[in-house]
Amino acid sequence: MADPAKAKEYYERGMSHYSGKGAERSYKEALKWFREAAGQGSADAMYMMGVMNTDGKGLDKSNKRAVKWMIKAADNGHVEAMRIAGNCYCHGVAVEQNDAKAAEYYRKAAENGDFSSMFSLACYLFSGEGVEENNDEGLSWLNKAVDAGYAPAMSRIAEMHRYGLVVEQSYPKAVGFYESAASKGDGTAMLSLGEMYLGGEGVVQDATKGAEWITRAAEAGSADAMYTLGEMYLRGDGVAESKEDGIRWLKAASEAGNIMAKMALERIRD
Repeated sequence: MADPAKAKEYYERGMSHYSGKGAERSYKEALKWFREAAGQGSADAMYMMGVMNTDGKGLDKSNKRAVKWMIKAADNGHVEAMRIAGNCYCHGVAVEQNDAKAAEYYRKAAENGDFSSMFSLACYLFSGEGVEENNDEGLSWLNKAVDAGYAPAMSRIAEMHRYGLVVEQSYPKAVGFYESAASKGDGTAMLSLGEMYLGGEGVVQDATKGAEWITRAAEAGSADAMYTLGEMYLRGDGVAESKEDGIRWLKAASEAGNIMAKMALERIRD
């Protein structure tokens, strides 16, 4: 029978050895105490067992064991583990891909206040994959993530207003949400803002400003923005024409996995 007092004591011993605060840092000792704490029902210890298996601290790395522990932690109420379990089922990491299970864990985490899971659950509800499609509930969860300041949710609601998906079409609202997401470093929002300035969607058309936003998105790591920026340099669209800079950004986009950039480079070579 689980003993909450022992679970807490063993977990704290494990954390002391894991962090090196209050005890000599020793991942093997930490692992031993986390295992003991997990045996007494500590969800936090189960989560740490997952972390240590992921990182290979105190034992060989094993995604399979890591996910097993994360799911166990999630089933025992650990919110972050619920989100991770959802991600694993969503992407088929060390478990068979299962949208229904992913949505189930995202819902549990969302109901416990996890903003990322609110966003992920909303996406499932909009798509109807693994759950019954429900735009109203999806929008409710998305707005909660937006209100919490979660940038990907802001970018998604902006996209919905831009194209009139589920919500009313409104360029001003789209621009406002994109700007909020971009201010938090969201590359997708930066790219979309750049596109809106290039096309004059809800803003005064301004190729230079569009290029500035797309450059910021590319520098933030957006492969799509890298590709777009590369093409802009080749055409001299909003930037000074430069084949050298165009190829540089297309190469960066291709290395980041953008298929269109790879095709563009082949076109240039031909």
